[in-house]
Amino acid sequence: MELSFLMTCLGGDETCGGLVEESWVVLHDTPEDCCAHKYSWIDQELCAARSTHSTPTLNKFWADKTKSKCEDDSVVPAEDLSTALYDSIEDCCLYGFSWLSKGACFSASGMDLAGLGSNKYYIDYMNQQCVQDCDGSAPCGGVLKDQWKTLFDTFDECCAQMSWIPKSDCLKD
Repeated sequence: MELSFLMTCLGGDETCGGLVEESWVVLHDTPEDCCAHKYSWIDQELCAARSTHSTPTLNKFWADKTKSKCEDDSVVPAEDLSTALYDSIEDCCLYGFSWLSKGACFSASGMDLAGLGSNKYYIDYMNQQCVQDCDGSAPCGGVLKDQWKTLFDTFDECCAQMSWIPKSDCLKD
């Protein structure tokens, strides 16, 4: 379905819908007014942007549930007009993908993970060590992308979960 705020004009720009000759057509003063009255189920900014073809200036993000990532609406416009829009990728990840960790959502959305870690500890079972949820050198093990992993506030709490590993070998160095 194509939305259009029908401007009565003779043409010339892409927002012009032509002259309205039918008396039954309700005219609105602005795209926002038209959207509020006729398309209340659509995000008002999205409706107005699609109506005036000003998508590149929208600067909003939407949750692409099929790809589990946030898209910039000005780059990849949402086709589903009932899609919720968010002011930032942070909000999109938080509210659009509650089942993903912030790191996983940011990574899938093409964002830099630097500074995203919690600085808590988690078990790297492959290497049988406790690593810190951060990006950088040891003891950092990378920003956690798996939301199902348990985070521990301290190194001691983490190492206590692997009693078979000597404490001196537990922390990644």
